[in-house]
Amino acid sequence: MLGLLVAGCQSPAPDGQASDDKASAPRTAPLGGVKLQKAGARLALRSAISPRTTADCSDTAGGKSRAANCISFDTKATPTDSHDIETKTVTAASDGACALTRPGQSYYLRQNYCYRDTTMTYTQINTRTGRPLGTGTFKVSGSIQLSSTQATWTENVTVAMIKGSRAVRSLNIGLSGTCSGSCTMVKKSAWSGAKTLRPGGRAATGSMTYRLDPAKGESLKTTVGTRIHVNQRGDLPIRPNISWNQEHMIRCDRAVGAGAGCVYPSVKARFELSAAKYKAAAFTYAWAIDYMTGQNWGKGLRRMADEKIADTWRKRICRSGPSPFKRMPQVVPNDSCDEFPFASTYESGGSKTINSKCADVIPKWENGDWIMYPESTNKPVRRDAPCVRSHVTRPD
Repeated sequence: MLGLLVAGCQSPAPDGQASDDKASAPRTAPLGGVKLQKAGARLALRSAISPRTTADCSDTAGGKSRAANCISFDTKATPTDSHDIETKTVTAASDGACALTRPGQSYYLRQNYCYRDTTMTYTQINTRTGRPLGTGTFKVSGSIQLSSTQATWTENVTVAMIKGSRAVRSLNIGLSGTCSGSCTMVKKSAWSGAKTLRPGGRAATGSMTYRLDPAKGESLKTTVGTRIHVNQRGDLPIRPNISWNQEHMIRCDRAVGAGAGCVYPSVKARFELSAAKYKAAAFTYAWAIDYMTGQNWGKGLRRMADEKIADTWRKRICRSGPSPFKRMPQVVPNDSCDEFPFASTYESGGSKTINSKCADVIPKWENGDWIMYPESTNKPVRRDAPCVRSHVTRPD
């Protein structure tokens, strides 16, 4: 799915260009404008992870060994509200770094996942009495950046011990990754063996690397998981004793271009346009989503990757019969047909209708804002029209 965001509250007036065409400006009533959104990505944040343990603390009581380990989880820092993160902040994290600043949260973008400071508490107990001997608290953070040009990706992780009490003054922690299906672990463990962590000491940092290898035209999916091994010297080992899987699967395919690329397919893609740069075109798309309420285009568009089919659909909307697009260069200098939904989406009007049913409109810059007009009084704009054809100057 593709979601559209037009960024920028104002855009400069379009440049005028001379034309020798004799068409005249239509005398139509305006359809109105739409306020363009301020740039910014609103992310749905949630509890960072939902870990599982292999044993509950109560299950280890009654044994013969001096001590055993068990894990519990601090769920205090798991807010579920939405939180605004500026697009530039997320863009700055394109190397896979986490753009979050609040602990206990996570987010997914189309090609990015991160969770920050998920807090876990290790408890050491006396197996004869079932009483705690001490606790150690640590936090885990991680992030993944997927690529449009390769099907290999890396997960960066950091683990730090926050505090310890009584018998637990340090923790030995190992961390590794898993993936399902035909996915291959190129590098399974974040670091070799287990690292000994102490409160206030150096954090353990490392990475795991994953790979899918789809054939041309093939699409492969995998679920990525994390396994953590935690113990202290003398404990009864339970390995792995913490595990969780990512909420969304990763898909890699060779549907577009020569190479493979990967996304989180259940996360709607964001297609962002600058109103200052694309002017009438950007306004057309924002207006169509806002005004043409009969089509629900605001819920997202589905990408259609076949370029030959897209070209056929584009011709069907703009150049073929029964109603080919008529340029009006005296109204719009260097006029061109700009269709919405895009020809490279399954919602394209060219996939399901004839162009005479499209809404034909003219965006005009007036008094510091964009206003949309019908092309002709003889053809009113229907809000349930299956497509829009806009008169947009070619540079836009």
